[in-house]
Amino acid sequence: MSQKQKLNVGFIGVDQICFTGDKTAEFQKGLAALGALQKELGFTLTPYSGTIITREQADEAAVFFKKAETDFLLVQNSSFAAGETILPLAKTGIPLGLWAVPEPAAKGTLPLNSLCGVNMYASIIKNYLKEHSLKYKYFFGYGDEFANRFRITVRALTAIKRMRRAKVALVGGIAPGFNDLYFDERIIEKKLGVNVQRNHEYADIKDTAMAYPQDDIQEYIAESLSGYCSLCEGADENIQINARFLKAYNEFAEKNGYEALAVSCWPKIQADFLACNCHSMAKLNQRGVIAACEGDLPGALGMLMLRYLSDEKPVTLLDLVACDEQDDTLQLWHCGPTAEYFAGAEGVRMGTIEEDTPTPGKRRYLRYTQDMTFRAGAATVSMFCDDFDNMFVAGGAFIDYPKDRYNGSAGWLGKLTLNRRPITARNMLHTILSRGVQHHYPVAFGDCTKELMEVSAWLGMGLIQEAAYEDYLIR
Repeated sequence: MSQKQKLNVGFIGVDQICFTGDKTAEFQKGLAALGALQKELGFTLTPYSGTIITREQADEAAVFFKKAETDFLLVQNSSFAAGETILPLAKTGIPLGLWAVPEPAAKGTLPLNSLCGVNMYASIIKNYLKEHSLKYKYFFGYGDEFANRFRITVRALTAIKRMRRAKVALVGGIAPGFNDLYFDERIIEKKLGVNVQRNHEYADIKDTAMAYPQDDIQEYIAESLSGYCSLCEGADENIQINARFLKAYNEFAEKNGYEALAVSCWPKIQADFLACNCHSMAKLNQRGVIAACEGDLPGALGMLMLRYLSDEKPVTLLDLVACDEQDDTLQLWHCGPTAEYFAGAEGVRMGTIEEDTPTPGKRRYLRYTQDMTFRAGAATVSMFCDDFDNMFVAGGAFIDYPKDRYNGSAGWLGKLTLNRRPITARNMLHTILSRGVQHHYPVAFGDCTKELMEVSAWLGMGLIQEAAYEDYLIR
């Protein structure tokens, strides 16, 4: 992560003279706690020198933090402080943290009254400043509660900051008929800040791919053959096509600074070469270049968010194809844009999927699918929905026992949650279908649902809520 992508955390202490506790010591203790977390999380720390008392000092501090391009401003109530001091700090519009510290003594004269001060600040923001629609998160103490809450905030806001600096591209348009994947780049830019380019043509990538001299694609051929436990029949005849597209897309992303591509893989490449390029998409995802199939740019953005939140690990894009109420699982599948990072102990087979052709009585194979069963482990499923007004935040774990699946990249997801609450497979399916959630699902290993819940809050997005199954129509 570059320095510009790191979260810049501002820190300031506020206090009042009349309280007898050691306010300076509290501020220094807070600074030390943040320093330790800075080493762990890699953010930039911008402290304000000393604690402040007056409105005039708060005005100066607000100018300081805005000039420093602060991304998150943590205000420690080193003691109870005047209500006026929070006004200019909150009005900066910088995402705000309100930090209460524990009292150093449990009886006698109240030393700091810090918790009451944060209570007052929160009420001022919610009520007196309600027309400003400001957001804040409270923190308390110095221990695990503070550290855990702070980690989630840093990860969530870092992902949001990185999205605002990201460039993504649609290449070749959305797959025919996949109208649920339609998007308006103006809405995306307004809500996420992402720079979206949608005018790249598939033909330009194809022409580039097919024009490479043979010597120029040798390393991509080697990469394309790596990571497999077996190859399907006829692999040799089309491996070069996938290697050429892998090189073309990779260089296209590097040249233009794109972090994510939504690629019109189906049906254009099949029509030209009678083969899938799932294989090259999977290799792009393994490399860290987000590659969403079938022109799904909202899906690519969901994948990008998950990659930011999962320590830069590969992510994928899947369909929901089956529901099993017997063991409360859902099968997530796609023909193969999934990186080998997802594979279980059996590894990845370069497989084929058979499909009908327009000619009666004739069938052909779509080669180069990533045929694998996903390894067991916790996973997160999330996407932007409803023109980026809402987020779908689901969790679960891919199963650790054998179970039939469809050819391609697939796994059965159990222990399901929606918005971090348990949900049955039937209710999850009912929620998805009754709410009209898009049919592509960005997926990452690991549980980053807490961070996603916070992302939705900072972005002002709603959450897709559970709809309990009924056998009658519900509005």
